[in-house]
Amino acid sequence: MREIKAYLRTSKVETVLQGLHDIGIDVLTTINVMAVGRGKMDPKQIDKDLYEYSIKCGDRYSKIAKIEIVCTNENLEDIMEVLRSRAYSD
Repeated sequence: MREIKAYLRTSKVETVLQGLHDIGIDVLTTINVMAVGRGKMDPKQIDKDLYEYSIKCGDRYSKIAKIEIVCTNENLEDIMEVLRSRAYSD
């Protein structure tokens, strides 16, 4: 048995869930989370007065979902391929 935890943009959740459904994975947990961080922003462009670590900041800037799946070893590679191909973002 394996447990997979994947963090992805909320805009990718529907396509990932459809891909998992297509390979027969229908039992999983999806959780909305608030991610705080600067991501790919250039630190020189951050306004220090506006940038602070808080729930408000996380909710405003990072829409993230967490998917948790418990699967057999046989399903692991298929699930990982769905996550790699459908959750990828630039």
